Amino acid sequence: ADDKAGVFAILNAYDALVDLYMDQRKWQDAVDVCERVAELKGPDEIENAQPFFLERLVLAKARQGKTDEALGIAAGLIRLSEG
Repeated sequence: ADDKAGVFAILNAYDALVDLYMDQRKWQDAVDVCERVAELKGPDEIENAQPFFLERLVLAKARQGKTDEALGIAAGLIRLSEG
C-alpha cells in the first residue's frame, strides 16, 4: 500500500508541476515534464497515467505552435486507444 501511495504522490507532483508550467505559459517546461513521465518505467499506476500526460504534451506542443508534432502525438494516442 505504501508503494502505491508513493507512486500516486509522484504522479500528483508531476501533475502539479505541469499545471504550474501551463499556467505560467512555460510550454517547453511543461513538455519536458510530460516527456519525462512518458518515459518512466514502473508499476501499472505509472503506465496507466502516461496517456493523460501525453494528452497534456499535445496541448503544450500545440501552444508552442508545434502543431505537426502535436497532431502526430495525438494520432499515436488514438491508435493506442483503438488497439
